[in-house]
Amino acid sequence: GSHLAVLSEPTFDKNVKESFRLSVFKTDDFNKIAEKEYSFPVEMERYPRNEVLVNNNGVAFGFKSIRVSGKEFKYYLASVGVESHFQEELDFKEDQLNQSKFIINYEGELVGVGLLAEIKKYTTLWQKTWIMKANSKGVLRSKVEPLGTKLLSNFMNEKRAAKEGAAINYFQLKDLLEKPEGGYLLLTEQLDERKTALPAQPNQAPAYNYRFNYGGIVMISFDETANRDWSTFYDKKQKFESLHPEMQLGSFAYGIANNRLHMIWNYTELHSTITFLKWHWVDQSGDKIAVVDVFGNEAAYPTFLTSVDIEDGSLIYKDRTFSSLPLADIQRENNFPMAVDPNIFFSFSDGIVLLSRMKGEMPKKYKFSWIELE
Repeated sequence: GSHLAVLSEPTFDKNVKESFRLSVFKTDDFNKIAEKEYSFPVEMERYPRNEVLVNNNGVAFGFKSIRVSGKEFKYYLASVGVESHFQEELDFKEDQLNQSKFIINYEGELVGVGLLAEIKKYTTLWQKTWIMKANSKGVLRSKVEPLGTKLLSNFMNEKRAAKEGAAINYFQLKDLLEKPEGGYLLLTEQLDERKTALPAQPNQAPAYNYRFNYGGIVMISFDETANRDWSTFYDKKQKFESLHPEMQLGSFAYGIANNRLHMIWNYTELHSTITFLKWHWVDQSGDKIAVVDVFGNEAAYPTFLTSVDIEDGSLIYKDRTFSSLPLADIQRENNFPMAVDPNIFFSFSDGIVLLSRMKGEMPKKYKFSWIELE
């Protein structure tokens, strides 16, 4: 980028108010072009959450989340540029912002989304969605709305889904994408992560076994004015155990190409029985499909491509098993069995670069693959 933004704040002092300073520098010569200090009408918190972004015009945005008490949270947005600045409070009333994501759109505006739940509820709950837009002069729109009966009906009966305050649990805000033709796409994924302490000898560092239970994906599309135009749920399940929290192969890689959202993920619910010893899955016709027959001996897990039309949220391959295409050749000609690591990828307008690796805590073999997206 052409500009660098720095958000700085003083060390904790319980006798002063919360504050931070926003500074903007040009990256070609690192000259400072704008700076402003902001003070907020609440006592300083020891661990506030701050985020900072800057656009190519040199306008910086700073977001601050403060826990005043167990019943009160405060949220502020500030901005500074060469010609303008502002500071505003974001009021979520009886709700708290459990997760958020901010991006700079093609117009240089700040766009943010968040998952909200009532204050004093579990922070893993998701009851409402927030979306906002702001420019150098202030907040243009800030909107909060319930998840809605249609979306919630994927997780509960319609009567429960229609009740006020209905919620879903353990969803992680994955990303916020800007659609090429305008509008935004919120991606979330269900994840229940737990750890169990392992027996340790005296004077040994504690060790844990991590269990990752991944569920489905919720996608919510917004138009250019931040109004919701569709939502879709794609159901998948993945389970992994690992001694290292980052060495697991769950979740999904993703990218937008040709007006489609493409998601790539490993299928882990494999079976081996006395009557069918090969590791396999059961397709939508009830047939048992062996991993080795489709993906070869080189695949540690079968990997699938799921595509969604970003105009209406419909699944492209809904007539296929898992509504997905198998990436049958992705591990061919490996010297060792490997699987895609969906947490490391690079998306482009026409494809995705994926990292594959061996299974285990300390894999020794890696490779990159290019997947062209249609």
